[in-house]
Amino acid sequence: MMQVNIYVETDIRSLKKQERTVMYLLECRIRGMPITKNGMFMRSGSLHECILEGITKALGRVVKPSSITIFTSDSMLLDMIGYYLPEWVTQDFRKKNGEEIANRDLWMEFYDRAHKHSIVTHRGGHEYRSWMIAEIKRKKEEDEGNNRGTDIPHH
Repeated sequence: MMQVNIYVETDIRSLKKQERTVMYLLECRIRGMPITKNGMFMRSGSLHECILEGITKALGRVVKPSSITIFTSDSMLLDMIGYYLPEWVTQDFRKKNGEEIANRDLWMEFYDRAHKHSIVTHRGGHEYRSWMIAEIKRKKEEDEGNNRGTDIPHH
């Protein structure tokens, strides 16, 4: 089984719902060489739902059953994956009182992509964190520069 690492970062660490840029990076080794693929997107939402969507998008790029380690500093989300998800699956992604869990559709999509893999989670920093934060910042500055436009000279 191939070992795949998924790393997810966002430009805003605040828990509240707001517009943020999310970046994910997949890494595996083929013949000892690290191979990486990444994606970046903007989303309005809480930290947890944005990180979850980043992980879900990354999982969508893993085509064969693999041993996957997810790296993020969002400990609460990792707790949800490790402790609550198995129970949610048996309860149709509902709480004990029958109410739907928050972000039910996103959790269902995550599970649909994740259940064929062996998944473990890792809290805290990782070797790509600084680079990913710098890439998010660079891309945002690049996009802002492209959106400024140019002044039309007056004759």
